[in-house]
Amino acid sequence: MQRIKPCRFHNFLLITVSLTVSVTFLQACTQNNIYSDAQGGNVGDISATGTGSNVAQVSSSSTNSTNEIKLSEDVEELIVSFREKLLQWDTTGSQNMSQELQQELTGIVNDAYNKAKNLDELNLQGARAAFYLSYWQDFQERVLEGISQCRKASSLYSEAIERYQKIYENDTITISEEDAYILIELSHWLTNRDAGPEHHGGFDGYGEAIKLLRILNSDSTLDDEIKYNVLVSLGVAQFGQKKNYVSAASTFQAALDLYPESSDVTYNLGSMEAYQGNYTQAISYYDLAISRDSFAKLTPDIVNRDLGFAYILQEMIEDPSGQSSRYEKAVSYFDSIILSTQANPSLQAVAHTGKAVALYHMDETIEIHTELAKGGYSKFDKFLIQMTQSGEKDNPAIIDLIKQISFGNIVPHDQEEDPILDIYHSLFYCADADIRIN
Repeated sequence: MQRIKPCRFHNFLLITVSLTVSVTFLQACTQNNIYSDAQGGNVGDISATGTGSNVAQVSSSSTNSTNEIKLSEDVEELIVSFREKLLQWDTTGSQNMSQELQQELTGIVNDAYNKAKNLDELNLQGARAAFYLSYWQDFQERVLEGISQCRKASSLYSEAIERYQKIYENDTITISEEDAYILIELSHWLTNRDAGPEHHGGFDGYGEAIKLLRILNSDSTLDDEIKYNVLVSLGVAQFGQKKNYVSAASTFQAALDLYPESSDVTYNLGSMEAYQGNYTQAISYYDLAISRDSFAKLTPDIVNRDLGFAYILQEMIEDPSGQSSRYEKAVSYFDSIILSTQANPSLQAVAHTGKAVALYHMDETIEIHTELAKGGYSKFDKFLIQMTQSGEKDNPAIIDLIKQISFGNIVPHDQEEDPILDIYHSLFYCADADIRIN
């Protein structure tokens, strides 16, 4: 199998000196991809349209192969044009897009998709065209229109996912960098939008994400940046699918071996330790995550929440000392969230609940009810009220309730990615409360 050098699409976003440079670079990538895709077979229903003796001397197989290459080239040129125009618009710094540009981009992706219908099913341009058609619909709904309803990735991107799986099951096509980032992002959306069978309608998005990531993880030619993103995404999906903390932790550690300074993965490892009841080790990882330079992309309030609960459980379960110093530390972490001007209201409500738990174990009964009232009397709060009434402090159910509202597991994006998929990236992820639709 002949390998080609992957096109580094994310690098040209950083080069803003000339659109001509970008066009030349992308065309070079196009030629590489076309060469690879030409290995995919012939399209039997495309006939030669030329006349003359030269055409007559060309075999049917050769003619079909030539037309396949030309059609593949046309589709790739349209995809390049779509990417260029969207990237150029993104430099304006505005979330508003003119109707004219929207119509132009719609025409381009529709044209690419319609042409790609005539390509061999193992042609990468066909998979990309299917992806960008769905991506553009997604972009319009989530970015331009601000629709809160969230389409399931398994539905919106079903054709692209199916085509990519067929292509790489064939095992004769090289995974380019552009396609690697597409597969990684599809796995993120399957994890976030579909999740597990118990979340949004019975579909195992975690399992489907793992399938895509294992395709990538089996390719030894991928560079460390991509491999890192694959491993950490795989760890998140593994954790979500079967709550397999040991396997997920092992995968996260492999990612951290590639980029030891990643605060995001360090944080995830802390959560894996917390879920296993190793709260002392979890605290060490959380503290390390905060200390690292790349921590900027990870909100301190999330880690403060988890540190607060880790200290509570360390004293309650792992290493009881009979003193209140750990509970006092927990209160200080929760207070930092409550007083933060950046924390969202739901996180602050959780902080009030966490503070009430710590105060309860410190026998500060008067303050407990004040904090519970500020927290909004969630299911957890009501349970805690029952505990205060009974005087019970060692109920194991409190551990499960804490794990439901803490010890997060995030998908890091602290290494470079495809510039197209980086445009308003956060808007493609759905909040838990967002309605999922097909």
